[in-house]
Amino acid sequence: MEIVAIEGNTFEQIKQRFADFAKQVKTLCGDGRNNEQWLSNTEVCELLKISHRTLQSYRGNGMLPYSQIGRKCYYKASDIEQFLNQSKTNPDESIPIYFSLYRKRQITCERHCASKPFFSLGL
Repeated sequence: MEIVAIEGNTFEQIKQRFADFAKQVKTLCGDGRNNEQWLSNTEVCELLKISHRTLQSYRGNGMLPYSQIGRKCYYKASDIEQFLNQSKTNPDESIPIYFSLYRKRQITCERHCASKPFFSLGL
């Protein structure tokens, strides 16, 4: 193990920069209580009963907003719910209506939100 000696002033500057960085992370990510729930491609496909290719078309056409980290796409639960509501209120559009099968149960996001439901489509 190597011991490195630095001046007290330099150490205080490092501590301050780290505290500023931690504050920025907390501001950007929040404290975890009100974070939006995110779904993966597979979870959205299962929820909407569509293929991965159809989901890709929805992304490409701008019908479904998403965020991408590396090569993985994630979808806000609120955007999926809004998408389902749009398909209900605009049946003339080419958005298929898949929400009827899910009215009878509560959907949960096992990977991203533990056991808390991200929204309820129950009666």
